[in-house]
Amino acid sequence: MKKKDILDKINKFLNELYPHCSGVMLFGSASFSTDNHTDIDLLVVDEKFSYVSKTSIQFQNQLYSVIKIPAHDIFNILAKDFNKGIYKEIFETGFILKDEIKILQIVKQYICKDYPDNKDVIRYKISNRIFKINECIDSLKNNLPLLEEYLGIANCINFIIDFILLKDGKYNFLTSKHKSRYLHQYHLEYAIKINKIIKQSRNKKEQLFGLENLRNILDIPAIHEYNNDYLIDNLGDLSTLVFYIPEIECDELLQNVPLDNLAYYTFFIDTNNIEDRGFYLIVDSKYSNDIKILGDKLRGLLVGKKVFFPYNFSFNHQIKFGSNFSKCQKFFISIQPIIKGIRYDKSESLKFIKYLIKNISLTLEEIAIYYFYKTVNNDHSRTIDEIAKKEKEFIMRLKKTRKLSFENTENQYNIDFNFLQNQMPKYIRLQVFDYVLSMFFLKDSEKVHIIELIRNTNIRYV
Repeated sequence: MKKKDILDKINKFLNELYPHCSGVMLFGSASFSTDNHTDIDLLVVDEKFSYVSKTSIQFQNQLYSVIKIPAHDIFNILAKDFNKGIYKEIFETGFILKDEIKILQIVKQYICKDYPDNKDVIRYKISNRIFKINECIDSLKNNLPLLEEYLGIANCINFIIDFILLKDGKYNFLTSKHKSRYLHQYHLEYAIKINKIIKQSRNKKEQLFGLENLRNILDIPAIHEYNNDYLIDNLGDLSTLVFYIPEIECDELLQNVPLDNLAYYTFFIDTNNIEDRGFYLIVDSKYSNDIKILGDKLRGLLVGKKVFFPYNFSFNHQIKFGSNFSKCQKFFISIQPIIKGIRYDKSESLKFIKYLIKNISLTLEEIAIYYFYKTVNNDHSRTIDEIAKKEKEFIMRLKKTRKLSFENTENQYNIDFNFLQNQMPKYIRLQVFDYVLSMFFLKDSEKVHIIELIRNTNIRYV
């Protein structure tokens, strides 16, 4: 099928089902104009989507596999996906068909130019697969029920194939079809040996011998441990270090911790976010001696509670701000002392938030809608029709506002907002604003309440 014919089909499909979406990307086998594709893969982006969803739709005798992504969450999704690399490959190889807000173009450029190195992820995954392979082989040496034995052999083969792929730097092959094709194309010798093990299904002893022999050929060490997913071994290349405390919800801890000599910032993450729920302390790594004192102090204060340091963010924190990460990091560190000084003063806190809104080039309507889509269906329990109804009611309330008045919001804090002005994409500025509120240790529901409070106290009707 010619590419023009595929594009004609897609346009008819989009006009019928997603006529107002902000962006569309074509990926997968159909993107290469091949005749043997069974479906057409599309990634659809829009500001009105509240969460990621995947669906298959039959339209005019053609199957479409659609991934829907909220535009304001696209860098968060890349961060969450870093270990798998699925979306990275989609953006790398896909073709942009529509991009009204230019977000797909920005993401594609970011992945090709600034996306973090995946060597640490591959290293961890190899260590994990080595552990799993040895665990399976040791288990198969025992007398097992027939079903457990079959699953153990199948799992071991899958882990060995993963090991081979990871050694080649491939970590995003999730389907058996892609794994099999890659192995037969690039490692035929191993594919033949694995096929022989599978054919010996009635002889467990021969299968076990074949698995152990393949382990030796591949130089897979017979060890039974791997690095914890939360912690990082090598700190030499890290510019910032992360303390993560999952069981704390308030900032009382900071009153007893020596932080005055450090460049740092803190924030609290609520449920239904990319990062795990809990308290985060980000510290500039150049203060190595003070950080060691801080670590010892934290462990002393939090006896019986989990403290992860140095915590492995899996690049979540870095990716979610795209190429603006280093600027955002400096910004958060610069405003941490201000937030620390006003956190317990409700009036001053509200004044600071209004000052931030004014200088970050966002409107209350934009922020309110951002939190509406972020929180309206976090539990994924509402239907599309129910969300649409709530959206209509919410926007009608916003339309009552004719003029917003921000008085007494002059630049009294001496913060440099130049990098956060209009040249930065709105969805990045919204994430920066959301992180600042998280520095006040607020749950998402409390953030929504604060925005409503500011709206109600700063509107004028005509």
